Amino acid sequence: MSRNAFEPIPKAERLIEFSEDDYKENHSVTHFDESLIRSKDWANFEKNALVITKGNTISQYAEEFPIVIYRCNGNAMVKPVSRLNTFIKSITVSTADYGKCFELEKREMKCINTGHDTVAYYTDNSGTNFAITQNDIFKFLLKKPYLVISEEGLLVFFTDKKILVTSDCNHYAWVKDINTDTCIIKSINVCDEYCIVNLEDTEKRKFSYKLQFSVDMLAYGMIDTRATKI
Repeated sequence: MSRNAFEPIPKAERLIEFSEDDYKENHSVTHFDESLIRSKDWANFEKNALVITKGNTISQYAEEFPIVIYRCNGNAMVKPVSRLNTFIKSITVSTADYGKCFELEKREMKCINTGHDTVAYYTDNSGTNFAITQNDIFKFLLKKPYLVISEEGLLVFFTDKKILVTSDCNHYAWVKDINTDTCIIKSINVCDEYCIVNLEDTEKRKFSYKLQFSVDMLAYGMIDTRATKI
């Protein structure tokens, strides 16, 4: 069943180039002894610091330098707010520094200072950042894959060799029906009820697969993929 014409599929944009304004540095906190930091500086730090939730752990970083950000293209916004799907507003991979990790353990709060970290997190539609804990997704995002959003709202990440599909950066599936040993993935087009994967072989011949998805909320592997050559 195709979507209502008044409910467009979001179009994702991948940001890999950044300016100074995109970085969090908080010099007034990171370059001075705590006894010399003014309350005004602490207040600004609270607003600007990166905070990521992971289970019973909360990490706070004074510095963040983005590597790649995925968000909804401003020209294809899903109202009332810009979002990639029901669960996710944006996805970010960054280098973070000057961190503190707060962990609740046996009703006691422990605090550990952390140094340089590579972090991957998604921001939900209420603005809270959650760590991406699935190792396959984390490592795949480090490759800065491209992203399209399927008609069902699934996030379809792809490089020239692999495709990973996720609904919420937790449940996911690899597309295994496309052999890329002798070809590369050039692009993925989103259509009603399926996606078209466009490939090119070593002799520059072009061909395509129809990629379809099914989601079963009761299944252990919630997302099922099926690719057929066309």
